Amino acid sequence: MEKNQRSIESVYKDQTLVDAMWLSDKRLGNEISYGESEDRYADNKVIVDNFLENHRWRDINLGSIINASNKVEDMSEDERTNFAYALKEIERVPSAGQEGGADLTDAIIDYAGAGIADPSNLASIIAGGFSFGTAGVATFAAKEAAKQAAKAGIKAKLKAMVGKAGVASMVVDGSIAGAGGGYHSIAKQEMEKDLDIRKDEVSYAEAALQGAVEGVASPLIGFTGALGAQALGKGISNIAPEPVKEAVSQGKDFMARYLMPTAGLNETQRRLIERPTGEMLLLKEDTDILYNKLSKAIQDNPDLNTDINKQVLNKALEGDKQSLIDLQVIDQSVSDLIGQSRLKIKEAQDFAAESGLSKDIKGLFEGQKDYVRDIYEVYTTKKRAVPFGKFIKENPEVLDQLKASIRKNPAATRWEHIARDYIDLDTKKIISGLEGIEDATVKKIAAELYKPTTKLRRETAPLLKKKLRMLDDDKIPPIVQKIMGKNNDPALRILESVNGLIESSARTNAIRNIAYDSVRNDYGYISKARNIKAAQAEAREKLGTKDVMRLVGVPDGEGPKKVSKKQETVTSLEDDVIDEGLKFTFVTKKEGEKLKMLLDETDKYRGDDILASTGRAISGLQGFLKSGKTLYNPIGIGRNLLGALGYTFAGGNTRGILDAAGLVLNKATKQERSILEEEFITSGLKGSNIDLNQAMKRLGDISSKENNQSFWKDGEWSDVSGKVSNLARSGGLSIAPGGAKLAKGMRTVYAAGDDIFKYGTFVNEKRKATSVFDKYTKAQQDSLLNKFKDDFFIEPKAAKGVKARELLKNAYLKEEAARVTANITPVYDRIPKLLEMMRGVPIVGSFTAYPAERMRNRYNIMKYASEEVTRGAAEGNNTLLLQGVARLSSFGTMVAGLHTGAHLLNEYNNFSEEEAILRTNGPKYDKNGALLVTGKDKDGKIKYHNLNYLHPDSDMLNAVTPIILKSFRGEDVSKDLDEALMESAYGLVQPYVSPSLAVDFAKDMLGYAQTGEDYYIKNAYKIIEPGYPAIIRDFAYQTGNLNTSIEEVLYPDRFGVPTEKAKGMADLINKTIGGIPGITGGVPFVKQKTFDPKLGLAFALKEISSNVSKEDRDFTSDLKSTILNENRSSPDNVLDSELSILEQYSELLQVKHEEQRALYKVVNNLKGVMNDYQIRRFLKHQGKAAKSGLSNKVISSAINGRSYSKGKGTSNAFWGDISETLYQRTGNRDSKRLNNLRNLMRQMEGMYDNINLLEDAPEVSLSVQE
Repeated sequence: MEKNQRSIESVYKDQTLVDAMWLSDKRLGNEISYGESEDRYADNKVIVDNFLENHRWRDINLGSIINASNKVEDMSEDERTNFAYALKEIERVPSAGQEGGADLTDAIIDYAGAGIADPSNLASIIAGGFSFGTAGVATFAAKEAAKQAAKAGIKAKLKAMVGKAGVASMVVDGSIAGAGGGYHSIAKQEMEKDLDIRKDEVSYAEAALQGAVEGVASPLIGFTGALGAQALGKGISNIAPEPVKEAVSQGKDFMARYLMPTAGLNETQRRLIERPTGEMLLLKEDTDILYNKLSKAIQDNPDLNTDINKQVLNKALEGDKQSLIDLQVIDQSVSDLIGQSRLKIKEAQDFAAESGLSKDIKGLFEGQKDYVRDIYEVYTTKKRAVPFGKFIKENPEVLDQLKASIRKNPAATRWEHIARDYIDLDTKKIISGLEGIEDATVKKIAAELYKPTTKLRRETAPLLKKKLRMLDDDKIPPIVQKIMGKNNDPALRILESVNGLIESSARTNAIRNIAYDSVRNDYGYISKARNIKAAQAEAREKLGTKDVMRLVGVPDGEGPKKVSKKQETVTSLEDDVIDEGLKFTFVTKKEGEKLKMLLDETDKYRGDDILASTGRAISGLQGFLKSGKTLYNPIGIGRNLLGALGYTFAGGNTRGILDAAGLVLNKATKQERSILEEEFITSGLKGSNIDLNQAMKRLGDISSKENNQSFWKDGEWSDVSGKVSNLARSGGLSIAPGGAKLAKGMRTVYAAGDDIFKYGTFVNEKRKATSVFDKYTKAQQDSLLNKFKDDFFIEPKAAKGVKARELLKNAYLKEEAARVTANITPVYDRIPKLLEMMRGVPIVGSFTAYPAERMRNRYNIMKYASEEVTRGAAEGNNTLLLQGVARLSSFGTMVAGLHTGAHLLNEYNNFSEEEAILRTNGPKYDKNGALLVTGKDKDGKIKYHNLNYLHPDSDMLNAVTPIILKSFRGEDVSKDLDEALMESAYGLVQPYVSPSLAVDFAKDMLGYAQTGEDYYIKNAYKIIEPGYPAIIRDFAYQTGNLNTSIEEVLYPDRFGVPTEKAKGMADLINKTIGGIPGITGGVPFVKQKTFDPKLGLAFALKEISSNVSKEDRDFTSDLKSTILNENRSSPDNVLDSELSILEQYSELLQVKHEEQRALYKVVNNLKGVMNDYQIRRFLKHQGKAAKSGLSNKVISSAINGRSYSKGKGTSNAFWGDISETLYQRTGNRDSKRLNNLRNLMRQMEGMYDNINLLEDAPEVSLSVQE
């Protein structure tokens, strides 16, 4: 220990200090018993450990420090002196785990608990003042702070938050990243000042520093349950020995790689990987458009589909002058498209020439004026344009020519495995007696050669024509080339030529970027050695660690320089693809493992083992089910569009909504639009819709090569899995004529809804970045531009009429806009890697990606707002400062806007009472939503819409609104805070812990198989049913045109009450697809719901009573079993078993008490709708319908608010049955023992009887007489 330190043992023995700690804790509301033990040392240890625990909470938990700070203000002078003395002395004790320090385990538990319960770690953006402590962990003071904050309505009215505008904006209200840490610092400083420990004034700079360092990181990892990780890390950094620190560090690295959107890399590293992909997208998209136009033009002109004119097309594409002239005569429009296509290939050549491709690969296309790839249809399509049977019919000579080729070389790898069935591979002669099967076998070989396969294309780089033996024209007989479809499709040649160049180039560019970045930032080394071992040794020496990884290696088993499986690489490419200088780049293993998450394209679901196959099947089923609820659901498409509008507004880009509208309505000039669209596409943001990409990824698992099951039947390959795959990918639409095109159109519309608002965000963020940039001095601008140039290895050259600096400035502004847009809008590639890796694991929810992304977006919105305000204030840039204020304001408005707007409209339309009924008695899944009441009929049925379906952050609202709405209703939140917290916590994690659609479907099918009940088949069907047939079904039902048998299953009566059908066209539209404002009323893409308060009570009864019924049955069974089977020869056994019975009965009585409390709440809320007599009748009638079995006594107790607990103890029939059964088994009724037990149970019932139902159940002590 150091000189000024003292051991924890000395503290335990210092009675004066112990007394000061006890008095201080007592004054702060943390009193514990004192003097109960005869051992003074043991007493002191309890007091000191308790004080130390509370001290750790104050050090980490915002609620605790606020509470302590407030209490200190009310302390007397002596109390302050005691507390200050105790704090000073405890600070002298060494860190936990060190010599003289406290127990390390206790410290870790305290810090973790304090971190998890910290309000700045959970929903701080919405309800910064809420203290999310849990029972048995958080102190009463923290609950009281939550209660007071809730009554204030969302944000706590924290003290001393005036002045220092630039800094205060960072720490006020818990709504900006780092605010929790900032205010924590201020509160702690104020408390120390009050205690006279701190002599200086409160330092706002110190508060800002703590806030900036801490931030509000938890939203990024909230769904993992690791809300306390940051606080725990902070605590451990001060207290733990090296092995513990190392373990924590490894844990943090693991979470960063698998749970963070950047896999633990910094933003620049992430963008260095993303930018090359974005840069190729415009060229790729332009080529796709040309491909579609050319394909259609060729298809529409029969003259171009002859073999002779196909040759003309191919030669024209290759630059043959005569063919170009001939093509102009045949079809001028096709000739023009060929000319445009050749220019696109030239652009792709230029793009690839500047890439990180090797000299060998560049030699394939550099300097070639008319470069174009040869392609084979079998390797580039999943379905041949002409069926095999038709191809043979139109080319009858093919089989004879193939037969001759096979006889010439039967051992050729492409057919040897089949030819060996009838021909001797060595002698090349037909095996005696098998002459008759030759023709059939040759046809089978021809069919196999004709069958599409993507294996070769997927497992090798697109450019490596020289390395692909089967694509080497010199070694492929002409007849085989014809069967495989060499250059059958000129349009496809163009597509493959461009994609082959740019896809490989983009990948090598990303690797090159990272290689250069690794050297610049000292986590990598590019060796000049041309030997792997020598290069690795150099890297270890230069980087100062043995743990290094090769940045790029050769795939196992591929290439002449095969890499050992033991050699760790970040990613892999063919040996001849990557530039020679990059082959010998090594990075530290720590950084390499992060980079691997983004650069490695290995897919665990691509194996042939049972786990991979099962994973693909589950993943494919998940994709089918999810796409049906989103991509192929007209309501889902509409909600996606409105949700995108919402996240655009929430990110502070209201003007961007107008830009999005301008894109749709063609309001911008053609040149402006072209430039902005080009920048948006090359930023990599287009096509990043989460639902679309995630569903297609999973559906791709169905159609992968490993799952292809083709069968030889009637002289044809029957591609069963291909048809299943197409059916799944189209949401079942491909079964109908034109269905596949309709499905593609729906996917396009779904993606467009996301793209246009991302475009609006991008345009507006660039506009804002330009305004901010223009306010800087020339020196400040140059500093920003130079950093950007260095970060991304950019050296722009002056273009015609444009200076190099202007080009650099525009590139910088584009990057700023792309960076912010990618961080505040949902982007598929930013999803935590763990979610996609677990796509084949059915226990993970089906709709996890979007909520995870919105967590990241919300965090970044607050982060950017904080940075903009603080930087703007510090730099005197008012444009930047106001930008941050506007962003924060937009987000706050969006968060509360739908709830507030709906509530105000309900107030305006006199539907406040109806809203209250919905919130208390309505369906559980709606009661905390933004409920807009639109009407009430004469029977008291309430019509409403839940606007949460349109909110981009509904997952967050589900987490915080249960508590917020309680506070707004004036309820005492602290009274049942733990229950509300559980509800809130479940709302936050529900998307991740709920069973997947696949699991739910399997459970319902199993339930149906076991019981045959329609309930299960109804649920199973609705899970697999896509959105579009659901709407058709609803229309049919609402108009009375649905098959009666189907109606009985899918629209069953609810507690004897039929589902209400639509009345009129407006009602029909509202109930099936949502309203049309100004025409039918209602809300777009949100179905109108009808709630019958009486029916709602039946639901409540069923929910309340179901658990009690099960508990009652279980107790009865256990009671009889215990009495009838106990070992009565041992008095001790009898006592133990009967005590167990009483304990179980006490638990049952508690459950029944809670049932009656819940029922009382429901009934009490209905007293404004019905009188007591009506409630009594309704409870009796609906209780039977709900199978809740409510007795008249229980109904009376609920109405009167007093408990009724008479049950087993007073039932003569129940005990008579037990006595008789016992007699028949043992010949002894044991009446004394049974009567004693019965009397005890009757006494217990009395303790629970006639209690105010507003109160908790009493605590009952148990004893059994011998």
